[in-house]
Amino acid sequence: MSNLDLGALKEAEEDLKSRGGGGLFIRLAQDETKDIRILDPTPSMNGLYYIEVPIWWIDGKPITSPEFIGESDLVQDVINDYESVFAKDGAEDQFKKLRNASKGQGMKLLQKTTGFWIPVLEFDWVVKNNQIDGITSDGKVDPILVKKFIKDGKVKILDAKMSLLKGINRQLTAGRVGSIFLDQDEGFNLLIQRAGTGRDTTYTAQKEEQMPMPAEFYGTGALDVVEIAKSTVYTNEYIEDVLANYFEGTQLPNEPVYRFPELRDALKNDEPVEEKTTRRRRGGEKESEERSEKTEPTEATGRRSRGAKEEEAKPAGRRKRDLVKDATDARDE
Repeated sequence: MSNLDLGALKEAEEDLKSRGGGGLFIRLAQDETKDIRILDPTPSMNGLYYIEVPIWWIDGKPITSPEFIGESDLVQDVINDYESVFAKDGAEDQFKKLRNASKGQGMKLLQKTTGFWIPVLEFDWVVKNNQIDGITSDGKVDPILVKKFIKDGKVKILDAKMSLLKGINRQLTAGRVGSIFLDQDEGFNLLIQRAGTGRDTTYTAQKEEQMPMPAEFYGTGALDVVEIAKSTVYTNEYIEDVLANYFEGTQLPNEPVYRFPELRDALKNDEPVEEKTTRRRRGGEKESEERSEKTEPTEATGRRSRGAKEEEAKPAGRRKRDLVKDATDARDE
């Protein structure tokens, strides 16, 4: 029996109705169709097939908010600190330009989004005479043969838009198949599609074949999407460095600094997770001595002093990075 909690899913569906349309990651490109199988939720997913990940985009760089691990929204806290610094210096207009700056299709350089992450198997079927070829043995679908058509032979994370999530929910909650929809042996595949452009973009989800899946992607062998999301959280110090780069033009370290490096290593090597790191609070001890030099904090706010700024929407001398065209197209793996 599947671990999907239909009661929790229906409650989440009501919540979604009130909200607007949020390698390892997959996304639907324009006019693209994908064959997928949504995997059974792991215990850490609380009965839902997806998780919500709060993500800040800072000049094209995705930052998983520490809110995901039960802490405050550090990015918002630091932005508020900078607002106070700018106001103290009589530069409110400069702050507003930086806070509301945008580029291309109205995408803000500084914005918060929600990622809906779904662990899935993506298929590359061979279709002959409108039938999937090469997956049956003695007239039955064989999970061992199915595995040959799983893209890259591993679990992916579907980064879904709100409208696609609603479409998937409709399939999972319709009729009497919901309780087995994600079951390893009796579950169903989905055909998901993106069509149109701009505001006319639509996402659809359609129930497809019912077939068994390889056992290795279920139970103890299942990929834990919650651990994946947790592994993307940066240290507080690095998050502050990213915002200093945006507001002050300071240099970023050559490599990002993650809060849970042991977790990342374990996930890369497909090993059991043994976390050895501890949470670093704002103002806590530095994790690394190899940091770029920063100006001293001001007495009034404790925030790094901004230094001189040009009267434009970007500080002079700040590092330039290409912007992503869509806020879900550049998730760091």
